[in-house]
Amino acid sequence: MKTTPGGEGDQRLSNLPGVEDEEAAVTKLVEKYAPVEQLKQPSVTQAVDSLRRHTIAYFACHGTSDVQYPSQSALVLQKSRIEGQTEVYVQDRLTMGGLSNIKLQRARLAYLSACSTAQSKSGQHRDEVLHVW
Repeated sequence: MKTTPGGEGDQRLSNLPGVEDEEAAVTKLVEKYAPVEQLKQPSVTQAVDSLRRHTIAYFACHGTSDVQYPSQSALVLQKSRIEGQTEVYVQDRLTMGGLSNIKLQRARLAYLSACSTAQSKSGQHRDEVLHVW
């Protein structure tokens, strides 16, 4: 996702201008071998829907790591809501905990081009592989 809406307390995340070039390069390579579905600014619901239908997933977006509660580490996506008569976009978090409760029978590979997805500052979980994915 090139842009990410504000979050709690209007927490802004920087734009990711390289996402479009990265997406084009990945698409050019992969589409030779398999159909490609692109979700430009997906919600968690849209992303999970797509994960259920495909064997490979590639995410280019912001990620967050939660040291105290690793299952709350997440990929930061977006959703819309209506405020008055205006549609606004807000952050929608695809958490490790939420994802672990979903049956993804077709899933084989996920590539995360997202900040903080492998970050773990918790000494308590040092020997565990529990990051965003």
